[in-house]
Amino acid sequence: MRRILSLIIVLYFLIISGCAKVAWMTIDPIQLASTEFSEHPEIHAYILHKQMDVWAFGRKVSEVSPSRKVIYEFKEQRKIYSNEGMKYATINIRDFKRSSFLKIVARTIHPDGSITELDQKNIYDKKIDDLKFKSFTFPDVTPGSILEYQYNYETESIVIIKPFRFQESVPLAHVEYNFHSARGLDYLLSYRNKPSYIDLENTTLKLAIGNFNVLSLKGDDVPMIKDEFLGASLERNAMEVLAVLARFSTEYVIDSWSDMIPYINYKDEIKKIPETTQILNDAGVGENQSVKVLETLLKWVQDNIEFNNTRGLNFSPKSSDKTLIDRIGDNEDLAVLLMGMLQEVGIRVYPVLTRFYTKGEPVSSFPYPYQFDHVLILAEVGFDKYYLDPSVSFSKINEPYWKSQDVAGVVLKRKEIEFVQTPRSNYLDNSEVSSHRISGIDQNRIDVQSEIQFSGVRLDYPNTFKQNDSDRQKERINNYIQNDLTNAVVDTFSIGDESLSISYHADNYSMKTKDRIIINPNIFRRQDTSVIWDDERFSNFYYSYPLLTKDTYILPIPEGYEIESKPSDYIYENENSGLYFYSASKVSHNSIIVTREKNIRKRVISRELYKAVNDYYSLIMASDDEEFIFKRIIE
Repeated sequence: MRRILSLIIVLYFLIISGCAKVAWMTIDPIQLASTEFSEHPEIHAYILHKQMDVWAFGRKVSEVSPSRKVIYEFKEQRKIYSNEGMKYATINIRDFKRSSFLKIVARTIHPDGSITELDQKNIYDKKIDDLKFKSFTFPDVTPGSILEYQYNYETESIVIIKPFRFQESVPLAHVEYNFHSARGLDYLLSYRNKPSYIDLENTTLKLAIGNFNVLSLKGDDVPMIKDEFLGASLERNAMEVLAVLARFSTEYVIDSWSDMIPYINYKDEIKKIPETTQILNDAGVGENQSVKVLETLLKWVQDNIEFNNTRGLNFSPKSSDKTLIDRIGDNEDLAVLLMGMLQEVGIRVYPVLTRFYTKGEPVSSFPYPYQFDHVLILAEVGFDKYYLDPSVSFSKINEPYWKSQDVAGVVLKRKEIEFVQTPRSNYLDNSEVSSHRISGIDQNRIDVQSEIQFSGVRLDYPNTFKQNDSDRQKERINNYIQNDLTNAVVDTFSIGDESLSISYHADNYSMKTKDRIIINPNIFRRQDTSVIWDDERFSNFYYSYPLLTKDTYILPIPEGYEIESKPSDYIYENENSGLYFYSASKVSHNSIIVTREKNIRKRVISRELYKAVNDYYSLIMASDDEEFIFKRIIE
């Protein structure tokens, strides 16, 4: 009897959930009757309403059950005007990791007012570029139909704003993003290239416990943007909200910088490392040689602990001893380990929060930790201060990541906050000088031997190669090559502290016909510059550091052939932007030598110089496509 009762209860809830009424949006009769977009008859579709609501850890009275998880709700109406607009009847909804869909519903409103709802059986899983989607096509769509769909899902991950586009390839009548927050959550919304039509309706950034606040971003009559700027890369759109950079659940709102100290001074994670004394003894350094101690321990962490290339701060690093055991960590992990080692030998250390990705002064009026994204170490010896950055393999004392930049930082002391300016470094040599020898020309394949000398941070992977086993080295070398080449297979490689030697073969860089050979020698760096630039720029161009990249390609002239045509020479230099590019070829000893040099001399380039940046990369991409043509010699 108990089993039967349980079954009846389960069936009851299944029936109730299946019959739950959907809160469809109102249909505008004028829009339903319209046959074209009034301002632009050539436009084939129109988004009437697009809205996302994010409910962060709050109880919500709606068709969705109250939840302590984060709930995302989306709804949209779109109008189809023509057969060409039918492509907008297929929907792909991104399926994020650690998220679960609660509902996906859709309906087609026909021009005569009748309605056809989507059968749930017609929702299917789809994979695009290794990303997972829930997909469907609206039923019985004809020109004049209004299409409406809604979905919601929940996640237990930290509160972030999922990618959301405020512009589309068709115009929008109304778009909005609402972030609902409870539980004393501090938050900040930031933008990249924020369009002028988006306004903050509620500028309150501090939330008190028990209150339920909403931060809304809304826009009306939003123009369309071109399809090519809506590619897979979110950088191309650049109109989306980046993130809710927040996550503290404190008993009170953080009102001052000193309130941050109990939460982010890494006190619990910094543990003294007894092995420190032996490391210094092995290096022949006494504990009273303070500066030498700093140099030795900084170099030891750089050489023996792998930096996993993860930046950004979450203020929950591994403990010092755990990172020592793992021999790998992120920016925070390495800093915490080095602070533990320095404390072991009696040196005062403090974490320094700085801004790497977004250069600028800390926002004093908003004492919020997540406006920072990098941590350095301040070591005090007597009255002298030294800045250390263990996550960069070439960094020395008082030569932090930013090289020639003066960067503002916040020192987290025991009971106070101290604003500092990190020291200016004279270290400017961030370079990658390479020689590539091309041989073994086949039908469409060439063999390449590359010798690369590097300094600074230009080569992300080789800076950590030596800490990996052979299989991981092979994997990273392949990834490194394939970032630049679409069809390349690594044959051999060897790695030094500041050098890399690779032999590989690449397809589709040569073509051999009956009497001609066509070769594109510019096989490296192509991915770096295959960028689509937007029509307008709303923010500055940020580069991680000044850098120099120089490549020399040596191409023997095939026996029995002569040069029929060769690439044009290119040179570009703009003092205002600090951009330089040079490419030229010459013949020497039956070989062709191509020299290409790129130099970015400034870390930040003003948005007003968009044209200069666009011209720079357009020239590089034009040079990338240049080819040599060899003609068979007829005797």
